[in-house]
Amino acid sequence: MANRQDIIDKAEQVFLRYGIKSVTMDDLARELGHSKKTLYQYFDNKDDLVEHVMKYHVDRTQQIIEGLLERAENAIDAYLQINQHHYQFIREMNPSILYDIQKYYPSSWHHFHLHKNDFVKGVIRDNLQQGIEEGLFRPDMNVDVIALFYIYKMEVFADAQLLHEHGLERTQCLPEIIKYHLLGIITPEGRAYLESQKFFDHEEA
Repeated sequence: MANRQDIIDKAEQVFLRYGIKSVTMDDLARELGHSKKTLYQYFDNKDDLVEHVMKYHVDRTQQIIEGLLERAENAIDAYLQINQHHYQFIREMNPSILYDIQKYYPSSWHHFHLHKNDFVKGVIRDNLQQGIEEGLFRPDMNVDVIALFYIYKMEVFADAQLLHEHGLERTQCLPEIIKYHLLGIITPEGRAYLESQKFFDHEEA
């Protein structure tokens, strides 16, 4: 017998693969191998299910990022790990998801909006401040401005249509985005750490 969390887990996978708006409750029932009646035992409607999936995704993402921060050697290491986590998710998701949520599921969009503008922005701001204290990032930068840039950089990377219009692929953009960010904020000590980690892959940036 399916339980609520099992349905949420599997529904998230279906949404990531196909998007949200185009997937019906009948589609979900078929993909999940359950009857539609089973879905309605736990969720009032599709909007309710989407909101639960979004809440679960946001909570899990925050736990993962907090774990990465705890294990990171320094601010640069933390930044790289956070980036890899975010961009791995973006690469795997259907390009229509963010548009679908914003246009058709306002309650779910609210949860995502708060996650992005409160949690993620706060994490990046703290990361920048940590890097300054460690001597790895420039002390003269405006951390609020750079943290905001990070949020919008994520949105551009998530917009597959925009990249396609310019003849670009996400795999091309990711390393350049990371280099662009780090080379604008690191100190000589920060660059030395990146070189010790073979970040530039033997190429002069």
